[in-house]
Amino acid sequence: MNAAPDLGLPPEGNPDTTQVRPAQTGEGKMTRTVAYGSALALLLIFAAPAGAGIASCYTDTKTSSGERFDPNALTAAHRTLPFGTLVRVRYHGRSVVVRVNDRGPFIRGRVIDLTWKACRVLGLSLGDVNLDLI
Repeated sequence: MNAAPDLGLPPEGNPDTTQVRPAQTGEGKMTRTVAYGSALALLLIFAAPAGAGIASCYTDTKTSSGERFDPNALTAAHRTLPFGTLVRVRYHGRSVVVRVNDRGPFIRGRVIDLTWKACRVLGLSLGDVNLDLI
């Protein structure tokens, strides 16, 4: 087992250390995933762009993650990002941070579906956005 690098986490030799592995996130940016027992810490070394494209507002009854859909929550649906990932969505000088808890959008050309609350914060119904991993 590899020892954890010095990232301000528990010292080397901690018996709860289970894995240390770098993960590629896109455009050459790196994140480091470190697992300590059942707790998982995702430490962003650099800001990681998650893409750009069309965002839309959606409504549902149940999410793919099993949560009840809440139109008043700051959540989103994304095709590939893991559930729980925080994403900053930027649109015409405004931004909002949402948590991925659903899969979609299922319409070609769209990159993310936002709850009505997130759309209201951005002043968006359908438009081009930029996404950044938090």
